Amino acid sequence: MASEQGMAAPAQQNRPSATPVTLPSDSTAVLVLDIGMRALDSEEAANGLLEPVSDLLGRARAKGVYVAYTIMVQDEGTPMGAVATPLTRREEEPVLYPLGYDKLRNGELAKLLEARGIEHVIAVGASTHLCVLYTCTAAARNHGYHVVVPLDGVAAKNPYEHEYSLHQLTVLPALPIPIDFTETALIEFQ
Repeated sequence: MASEQGMAAPAQQNRPSATPVTLPSDSTAVLVLDIGMRALDSEEAANGLLEPVSDLLGRARAKGVYVAYTIMVQDEGTPMGAVATPLTRREEEPVLYPLGYDKLRNGELAKLLEARGIEHVIAVGASTHLCVLYTCTAAARNHGYHVVVPLDGVAAKNPYEHEYSLHQLTVLPALPIPIDFTETALIEFQ
């Protein structure tokens, strides 16, 4: 049996810090990943995201920033397949049901972003260790997007999975553009 004495405590000093980010409205998209009706349950990881993400969406919409949603594919066609009502989704904001954790993989979301000339994506959602990690990695590495992750806009039920995923996003090798970390209130649009 391994002793706990030799195990290191989680290193908070390695957690990314939030820095202000200013993005052009016409080439930025907010990707709301898997914040569906389940988020209304206070036990869900996404529940704590409703207020900061809603505030971000309000500011983004006021500046004409493109907004797109993904919901878990198994929820399509069910009451859980709708976007969480506090996010006040607008009719022109698409809701996609991609298969898998990388929401860009099947190409539907990537085509929407490409058609609008998107160069910067702000990724918010749950869970950090699933759709956020995989989508952000693909967005930066495979598609060359400048990725912004608001630390108060992503969550997971398990603190280890959340923190480890943030760490992974800071150390990804061979990214054309590093991922920026911020807070929702520190994002400005011009």
